[in-house]
Amino acid sequence: EERQVSRGSDGRVSDRPASATEVIESNDELQAIVERPVSPEWQGVYNSLKITAQQRGYKSGWLWHKLKDLRPPLEVWEMYAVERGYKSGWAWYQYEQWSVGGAA
Repeated sequence: EERQVSRGSDGRVSDRPASATEVIESNDELQAIVERPVSPEWQGVYNSLKITAQQRGYKSGWLWHKLKDLRPPLEVWEMYAVERGYKSGWAWYQYEQWSVGGAA
């Protein structure tokens, strides 16, 4: 299981399961960051796919194709987007396109 380690404003270190992060964009003001935990089942699937891609020397697009076929929840798309450095809207678009029944 992947873990996320962070330091709070009080200096304390927290250790928790990794989660996808959604940044809410706004024109004029800062918005809260909402974390959505990825289920252990999907986290395992995602990690397994990443390991397979690394072991076989596949490019990052291979993981995208696998996710598209598996139709994961939004949290998995968010995790992939964060790792790839994509903007927050990208994950939502992929989720709607492939997981909610947009395209077959």
